[in-house]
Amino acid sequence: MMDWYTSGEWLGPQPGATLDNRLFAICRNYEPEQPNYIHDQKQITAFPELQKNNYFMLSPLLKRAFFSLAENCLEIRHNRIYVRHETFSEWQNLITCITPLPFLAACALSHHKDLKKAIQLLVESLKYSTLPSCYDPLLDMLCNYSHGIGNTLKNMNRMRQNSHASFFGFTPRTESVFMEKIGGECKGQLHDLHFHWNGTTEADFVWAHCMGDPNGVIRELLEKWNKNDYIKRYYHQHGISSPYFFHNGFQLAQWLHRWMTWTILQKKLSLPSEIANWDKCKYDRKKHCDCVDRFDCENHCGSKIHCKCESDVACANRHGRKGIAGCDSDYRNGKSLSKIDIFNQIRFQYNFPQQQPPLHSFMKGRLHSLKPFSTYINLPPDATSIQLEGVLWLYILYELDADSQLLPYLVHPYLLLQCRFHQMLVQQVSQVGFDQFQNLSDIGLRDHQESHSYYQRFLQLEGMYGPYLGYTEGRFAPKISAEKNRKLIGKLLDGYCRAHGWLLRPDTELVPHPRQKPDACVSGQDIGLVAHFIKRKENDSNTICRYSKLRKDTLKQAIELVKTMRQLPVLRNILVGKDAAANEMHAPPEIFAPLFRYLGDHGITHSTYHAGEDYLHLASGIRAVEEAIRFLDLRSGDRIGHCTALGIAPDIWRRSMDPDIYLPQGEWLDNLIWISMRIRREAGFSHFKNFLMNKIERFFFEIYGELAPPLYVLHRAWKNRQLDARFLYYPFVTDFIELVKKKDIQGENLATHQIENFKSSLSYLSNYYRTETSLIIDSISKDFEAFRIFKKYHTKKIREKYEKPIKIKRDDISDEVFIFLQDTIVSKMCEKNILAEVMPTSNVRISFYKKYSDHHMMLWVDPDNKRPKPVMTLATDDPGIFSTNLRNEYSHFIHAIRTHLKFSADQAYRVAAELMQNAKAYKFQRHHPDTSKEEKVFTIRNESSYFG
Repeated sequence: MMDWYTSGEWLGPQPGATLDNRLFAICRNYEPEQPNYIHDQKQITAFPELQKNNYFMLSPLLKRAFFSLAENCLEIRHNRIYVRHETFSEWQNLITCITPLPFLAACALSHHKDLKKAIQLLVESLKYSTLPSCYDPLLDMLCNYSHGIGNTLKNMNRMRQNSHASFFGFTPRTESVFMEKIGGECKGQLHDLHFHWNGTTEADFVWAHCMGDPNGVIRELLEKWNKNDYIKRYYHQHGISSPYFFHNGFQLAQWLHRWMTWTILQKKLSLPSEIANWDKCKYDRKKHCDCVDRFDCENHCGSKIHCKCESDVACANRHGRKGIAGCDSDYRNGKSLSKIDIFNQIRFQYNFPQQQPPLHSFMKGRLHSLKPFSTYINLPPDATSIQLEGVLWLYILYELDADSQLLPYLVHPYLLLQCRFHQMLVQQVSQVGFDQFQNLSDIGLRDHQESHSYYQRFLQLEGMYGPYLGYTEGRFAPKISAEKNRKLIGKLLDGYCRAHGWLLRPDTELVPHPRQKPDACVSGQDIGLVAHFIKRKENDSNTICRYSKLRKDTLKQAIELVKTMRQLPVLRNILVGKDAAANEMHAPPEIFAPLFRYLGDHGITHSTYHAGEDYLHLASGIRAVEEAIRFLDLRSGDRIGHCTALGIAPDIWRRSMDPDIYLPQGEWLDNLIWISMRIRREAGFSHFKNFLMNKIERFFFEIYGELAPPLYVLHRAWKNRQLDARFLYYPFVTDFIELVKKKDIQGENLATHQIENFKSSLSYLSNYYRTETSLIIDSISKDFEAFRIFKKYHTKKIREKYEKPIKIKRDDISDEVFIFLQDTIVSKMCEKNILAEVMPTSNVRISFYKKYSDHHMMLWVDPDNKRPKPVMTLATDDPGIFSTNLRNEYSHFIHAIRTHLKFSADQAYRVAAELMQNAKAYKFQRHHPDTSKEEKVFTIRNESSYFG
């Protein structure tokens, strides 16, 4: 409907059939599988006013929509707003496309007819978050049980025993006080082991920030726009050709917001004299008129001396000049402007933002003289922008009635603008796949707000009813310099301290915040940080090996991160793990194997990895999980994020795919080789084994130009992918290869002592270079033929053939094979004691699931299922992008297993408690590496120049 306002098609009240047809088209597109009569019945029930040939009024339609949805989805329990259990999934889908604020306001107003009580309820509800949850006293009991003392920064003083360094440039006294003061009783039981700091902020907080500083947001957005063509393409898909689209939208929203405020205040509140007397000129001049300022007078009268024209029409008649269209005397006397005029002005502002809109120009002085909305209502002095926005919606709903002439036509376009922005921040039901998620993450609309402070995010993570969180383990991307890392960690810990009521001062000791009390919502919340490195596509086939630039860049980031740990002792106590994130189809786990080994040698021993989340073929997703386990050397206590490929039912995957699938022929060859090795010892699948071998021989010849060697050689070549391929042409490696070839010509093998003597000659190298070179030497010694294939795998000619797309049949691999592969890798996870991080809402949005009951967590908690089940826990992933929090994820889980698996209440909450305990057991513990054994960073820097 925003098109009506921006295209000029709106000419006043419309026939009911017009809106009815538009709503029908939207509903049809949203749920195309349902027949027409179902959509008709829904619309007749929801909006009986929309009968053909009858004109409709906007006020009752808006009011009915807000209050009916609020009544259907929300309820008040013990003076708090909750979501009804039976409509929780429906509510979750609703808030992906529209802000929840008007519905929360409608719920508060329905429950408390008294406006003051409704304001009090809403302000308390919106203190930290805009996302309500279900009323669940048993879940509250599990979440709230006190379990001891937080230790995030309590014992950091141990890290300073052998070091005189200070973090943030603080004095040793300040750092010591900081370490002793922070901590306290952790009141929450929930542990969120997987969420990303960027992407955490809820859409309404971002909207409020953008409304407050649109210019800063656009400046930062322009930088990304000019550097990234991928972002431009995503915006163009949504009909946005320039970042100024948002700037114009923010301007229009600000204008509408001020008009709504003025309309409400001038009607219901006792106004101060400076607002009540808006008709008087605000400027001290010799001659006055009804013009607001000199700009208006120049447009009206062509003179800097004001006249006393009653309207633009009178001015035109009196002075023979054209006045400003849309400014009439009725409005100057405090009366409502006609609907047609207001629509014309909205259209004018929206389409021609470089010009000064007439109506906006006319109200320029008056609207800017309006004091903040909070000054006219009784709110706490520290009320947030979200609380103020919620209260404004309360007044809007209170004022919307059949007599409202101007207000509904201000509210509706404002709501549509806000929802359009909301949908650019939250993943929609229709946006399936990781690429859609990454678009939302990369477009930069959150960046300006999230770069300012982490304080609000610490509060938001607790949700509306906290404190629930005892521990949060957030992902962050390391920067390219230690200085930038220090700045990032400084902002994060500053937000953490503010949430606990403390103020960091670099040149003094830690002191209580002068204006901020310790916030009970996060009191004692323990934190950990996990450094995640970004997977990127390979765009250049002329490099020394596959993903050469990505390997080099991530190693540089790791070096700077280790350097930061030396400079910032506090970081050693909260940097608890390493990860690699982003689209897993852009880079396989093998790329990060040397990186993980390097960080492990420097004290970051815990590992987790995003795997099996999105994939071109189900076999590729399952293989990615095993490659992460094998190549990254995941051990007991480590974790894997998502693992969707290990639990998804093959028929759910098939129904989402076309009969023909396109993927690189090299990826398909890798799948065939890997599957052959997995099923080679199984008694069944004899016919399928022959199929695999025929395909392997065909595609191996297509890619490598030679006959396929035995399967065990191919498998060993695959295992070699954990090596750092940049060392393939390192002088010592080439020397050793020549030595092996010479012995092979002589019909001899290298003796063990010869290999060890060769390794000992590398003693002058740094630990990292010596380790990686030794691994390659061992690989050459064990199976030179497998190493030869591995080396050929990295050549330019093979890489180009590897990426050639081919078409395969979706049903070439049966469900029985898929289930066997899934069970094999799950058994390996159980054997190694590796935990699966499960994010229900994230997986429902990104993966092939349509509802929570389809999710693989159902399979892994079903007592009747005899298949292997990994240890798992729940997490949020990106709370802002998916409009969720950890308590809501547990609510979804409990509701799904009770309705789908028919669990009793006792069973359901026992399982939920077990998942919470798993999170506590598998959270990455603090580590205190021996700094005396650490490798010199600058040695690696000098040696890395070999790779350019």
